[in-house]
Amino acid sequence: MGMGAPKRVQIDPTDDWQQLRLRVQFPEQETYELLRPIVLFGQTAAERAEFTGVSERTLDRKADRFDAEGMTSLFPNPARGDDDRRRVPADLRYRILALKAEYPSFRPHEIAAICRRRDDCRVSHKTVQRILIEEPLPSLPKRRYPPYAQIPDGAQRRLAVVHLSFEGWNVASIAGYLETTRPRVYEILHRFFAEDFAGLLDKSHAPKQPARKIDFRAMAAIRRLQANPELGEFRVHAALRQMGIHLSPRGLVAGSWRSTAPSAYHGRPTHCPMSHTRCHSRRPTGTNSGRSIFGTSSTTVSPIRSRSTSSQS
Repeated sequence: MGMGAPKRVQIDPTDDWQQLRLRVQFPEQETYELLRPIVLFGQTAAERAEFTGVSERTLDRKADRFDAEGMTSLFPNPARGDDDRRRVPADLRYRILALKAEYPSFRPHEIAAICRRRDDCRVSHKTVQRILIEEPLPSLPKRRYPPYAQIPDGAQRRLAVVHLSFEGWNVASIAGYLETTRPRVYEILHRFFAEDFAGLLDKSHAPKQPARKIDFRAMAAIRRLQANPELGEFRVHAALRQMGIHLSPRGLVAGSWRSTAPSAYHGRPTHCPMSHTRCHSRRPTGTNSGRSIFGTSSTTVSPIRSRSTSSQS
């Protein structure tokens, strides 16, 4: 009686890892073929890693687990029951998924930080990442807070920033979720921690002090004019107008400006910048009156002197 046809295709045995990977059908079988030279023949993890391209640390960890648990280590862990203390509670898992659905840019460690702050539950970022992979995101009806620019009340806008910050959101996540800038978030939090809830109210942007027309150029010009203590407010005002500086004459020679002038003046007074350039209309009274207003010498005789001369004659 002859032998029947073989059920499987016969191939030559090989130790080539790339060829073995093509022949295996199950991931547990692939893991065993990966560990077989280590657990059977004592090959080191470093040598096997160089031959297969798998991390040495991964091979060492899986080999140790195989030595401790046997073939069971090749299979994934069974699902944990609801009574397992290591299992994350269902309500916390939903809040983790809701955070990711509300702001998709969240990273696992940011969600873990919010869970520690808001829910007082220490969850590893790896656990958060596993939950996000295993379960689908819920569909939320709407956002808790609209974008920053769409909140009509200024105090409510700032209060939304404070609420998210106390939940554990960082500044970058708050700015991205509310569609605003990080400097604005920093400013709002700084005002809240410095002034409490009074810092959330709208404040006037008007200057705290009235705008002043005087500047350093005007101050320097006034100081130069006050070097002459004979100048008063109106003369200083007129001199400044000639320089193109328009200030009120009131207070131009106040005590603060007078303090810069010398306490006593010795010698010939300084020429007044506002002195008249034309001669006075008063007629000369003496015979030796010098030059006339036209620059030529004249010998004008006083009418009184001439009347007395004619009476003597």
